[in-house]
Amino acid sequence: MSKSNNTLKAIGLAFFALTASPAISQLTGTGAYFLGNIAEIAIHNNGHEGTADIGGTNARSDQWDPSVYFGFVANPQNDGWNNYDGDFFTPGSPENGFGIEVNGVNYSNNSSYYNEIPGSLSNYVVDGNCMSVDWNGTAAGVGVKITYKFVSTELYYTTEVTLTNNTGSALNDLYYYRNFDPDNNVTLSFDYTTQNTIVSQPTPACPKALVSATQTNPWLSYVGIAAIGQQFRVAYGGFANRDASDIWNGTWPLVGTLGSTSFMDEAIALGYKINSLPAGASETFEFVIILDDTQVDEAFAQLYEFNFSGYVGAGSVCNPVMDTAYLPCPGASVVLDMTGPGVNDYTWTWSPGTGLSSTTGVSVTASPGTSTLYTVSGVPINPCLSMTIVKEIYVNVGTGPLVDIVPPVGSCGGFDLTTLVVTDLNGVPGTTTTFHSAIPTSATDMTNLFPGTIMNPGDVVYVMIADPVGGCFDYEQVIVNFSGGTTAGPDNTATLCNTAGTTIDVNTLLGAGVDPGVWSETTSSGQFNAGTGIFDASGLTAGNYTFNYTTDVVAPCLPDIATMTITVNQNALAGNDNTASLCNTAGTTLDLNTLLSGNNGTGIWAETTASGQFNAGTGVFTAGGLAAGNYTFTYTVNGTAPCVPDVADFTITVSQEAIAGADNSATLCNMAGATLDLNTLLSGNNGIGTWLETTTSGQFNAGTGVFDASGLGVGVYTFTYTVAAAAPCLPDVANFSITVTNLPNAGADNST
Repeated sequence: MSKSNNTLKAIGLAFFALTASPAISQLTGTGAYFLGNIAEIAIHNNGHEGTADIGGTNARSDQWDPSVYFGFVANPQNDGWNNYDGDFFTPGSPENGFGIEVNGVNYSNNSSYYNEIPGSLSNYVVDGNCMSVDWNGTAAGVGVKITYKFVSTELYYTTEVTLTNNTGSALNDLYYYRNFDPDNNVTLSFDYTTQNTIVSQPTPACPKALVSATQTNPWLSYVGIAAIGQQFRVAYGGFANRDASDIWNGTWPLVGTLGSTSFMDEAIALGYKINSLPAGASETFEFVIILDDTQVDEAFAQLYEFNFSGYVGAGSVCNPVMDTAYLPCPGASVVLDMTGPGVNDYTWTWSPGTGLSSTTGVSVTASPGTSTLYTVSGVPINPCLSMTIVKEIYVNVGTGPLVDIVPPVGSCGGFDLTTLVVTDLNGVPGTTTTFHSAIPTSATDMTNLFPGTIMNPGDVVYVMIADPVGGCFDYEQVIVNFSGGTTAGPDNTATLCNTAGTTIDVNTLLGAGVDPGVWSETTSSGQFNAGTGIFDASGLTAGNYTFNYTTDVVAPCLPDIATMTITVNQNALAGNDNTASLCNTAGTTLDLNTLLSGNNGTGIWAETTASGQFNAGTGVFTAGGLAAGNYTFTYTVNGTAPCVPDVADFTITVSQEAIAGADNSATLCNMAGATLDLNTLLSGNNGIGTWLETTTSGQFNAGTGVFDASGLGVGVYTFTYTVAAAAPCLPDVANFSITVTNLPNAGADNST
């Protein structure tokens, strides 16, 4: 085969100038681009990989034809595209393409100038980190749809192929093939040869197909084509392989023997055979291109997905791990099928079991009462399949039909139910509408259908909208105003406080445009004037009081009634103000709750001064040691609106404790002129007191506190000092004792 490397050096240098780019994706005039975190793929307008390069990619090739420069590359090292693999087929003479064989004739689209299946790209989708694009073409009356699917964080991508027989007659032995020549890291190693190996070939015992191509220079690089299913075959050999049946059969020079391997510059391929396809029928199959040897099992897992019977899910075309199915309401059900190649080669387990018909099996019926996330795990039974498949599906449960009625126009006679405007606000398709004399119990309950179509006064009618398929239903009672068109307006409410003098004119609660009518009270307040509509709430027991406004009509019309509900709330009373007096003696306290009088509820205490010695939670005031003065407090009882809070005020007068000081004593001689000012004996008193002698010396001046001991008889003389206090404080007394002694007498002087 012909290879060209005369531009290798220039292209290689240009490649190394590229920098890593974030995951992007787009559809341009030259093709579709999936630029992921660690892999990048480019799809040509002709449906095969390999198209023109765009800015910001990590494409690497020595291809001289710019229209097929960019195929697919990978960065398994996840090192920011410093070291990476590929481009996997575009170097030299690019060989990459697909084709079909119809009645023994092959039709091919290939990067080397073949375009025998006209078609175009469309339906480019980005769903989170999942990207996909469709290619649709046709040849020999066979429609070919190819969907490429790629998750930006992975090292593999999925190709889904659908072949449709539009020839008008059955087709036998219809083939599809995919063929490319793996060049791996040739732009770094300058070596086109790869180790090509038939890793797996479908047999009755093992449905797995896998052909791989590896290189070890300058590091291990890997690419593989893989699928699961007995209709697949893989091969290596040749180069521009254009015969689908030869690929499927492994016809020389192609090799399809399990375990065979060859170190050559040659192609690897995959074939799919449809034994018979009826006219108008389609068959869909999937395979994966794997760009890292550690991702083989993970890539196989992506071939499995959910299929919903009965309801269509909102899942991405990229077969994400989690999908969504919708149920119109609780009680509805959806059949969840696991689909994929060799699905019966796994044991499938579902959880949680709530709302499931079974927790095991390929297919279960889900009918959860509320939205539920289900997980299904597939453990391989066949030893040739190694990876456990784990998928999630969210069953979103809706509300079902929602009845809405346009209020009927008033009527004195019978009302024709066929004129009633009934709508399902949720717009559930396929619903039915029926009228019932009793509340229906299910979407199929027809046991109490309303007889006829005319509703008369006194009839009870319910309208039901039902979804017989989903099992959902909703109903509403039909209310007809048989008052001949008169209206009392809507019901209304008001709230009052039972404070003295509180009244309301209930006429102010009527809506606009009401017809004449009369008032009546349906409770028994005894304080409503039906003639004027005045309701007096003064002093009433708290509670709800109801009043009807009834329109004036003439039989057979029925009056219309509006009901007014007046809520009367209890007026808040904190009770009487009060005062008290305390002495600031140590340990003196007062529970202010003992001063309450006339309150009708439990209130909240607060001090409006700043003693720092009041406990608002208990209401206890500690006066010990406080400065004398007035201390003020409030007690607030809150009322339910519109009643306002009420406050009682309390004043506590704290008086100063009287302290006369310490007792004391002294000694005096009764010599002439001996006096003592007892004020000099005072110690620790906190106020001016009053002196008093409790003996009878006759020589004490209580006004000055001076005691004259001159000539007094020997003995002890006692005195008190009393400091008075304001009530409720008590006087305090200090005691003093003065001992009077004789002047010593040595006798008269003498001489001889």
